[in-house]
Amino acid sequence: MINTSLAVLALAAAASFPQLPTKGVHLHPQPDTRVTVTLRNPTSFFEDVQIDGRSYTVPAHRGLVIKAPAGTLVLADGPHSFHHRGDVLLQLNAALDNTAITLK
Repeated sequence: MINTSLAVLALAAAASFPQLPTKGVHLHPQPDTRVTVTLRNPTSFFEDVQIDGRSYTVPAHRGLVIKAPAGTLVLADGPHSFHHRGDVLLQLNAALDNTAITLK
């Protein structure tokens, strides 16, 4: 009776541990080739940008940190004083990694 209870307890404990994948999973981490850039907005008005098809707002006197693959375009997404919707503001590349870009 005691042996049966211990066996059930051991099976329950073993079943609660997650199983490691054995097939089709590459366990070596791949290097992160994305570029991190901070967009700064020094103006008194918010700025809308579009990155990879998604819209983001950079608040007045604030910044927005973006992390995206090299070659990604940052587009104007609203009526700005100097830019029109769809204008390319920036194209990310490896040289811009960990830098701050001021929107004008």
